[in-house]
Amino acid sequence: MCVDRLEVGLKPACVSACVGNALDFGVIESVPANREQARAEIPGFPDPAITHPNIRFQPIKQLPDELTRTDSMPLKYHKDEQGRYRPAIDQKQGKTWHWNLARLSSRENPLVLFTLAT
Repeated sequence: MCVDRLEVGLKPACVSACVGNALDFGVIESVPANREQARAEIPGFPDPAITHPNIRFQPIKQLPDELTRTDSMPLKYHKDEQGRYRPAIDQKQGKTWHWNLARLSSRENPLVLFTLAT
């Protein structure tokens, strides 16, 4: 942190320079525990009881009741009665996995074959 700025009562340089006011600085203990806008728990991040984070997120939009991951992991997050998101395995029943060779085909196929052969 910017100790020299904090000693004279100023906020850190990154907070002062943030154009969109996306960053703020303060004492974590002064944030009320039930404040919805300052939650340490975000879907996809580890459980705060394990990591004990010192950062809080303030979402600007309401999140949907079900979230999916952007990567290929079969995991979804469902909102429970308390508004917390819990992970659940997405079974994806009825879907079979296969190679889609037509999608892999391109005009560079001869180049790929040449590279692999050499």
